[in-house]
Amino acid sequence: AKEMSSILGIPCRSALVRKPGPPTREASYEELAEQFCLDERKNADLKGVRIVLVEDIVTTGKTVSICAAKLQQLGPGTVDVIAM
Repeated sequence: AKEMSSILGIPCRSALVRKPGPPTREASYEELAEQFCLDERKNADLKGVRIVLVEDIVTTGKTVSICAAKLQQLGPGTVDVIAM
């Protein structure tokens, strides 16, 4: 994400924090959702902006879905996903 942001000239921010928990493949949706929380210190000014969530790989889509839902709580204009 950081490399992409420097190439594209757009800001990069780690808006989510992941707490320890079971590996993604073994975790239920609820367990995985509890592992991610918003970093309040970095998210004060994201209302109405476009957020691009960068993920290295998408298999079931569970992690991306959870992260996008958490980011939607910030009131952005959109949350888009890019998988590499």
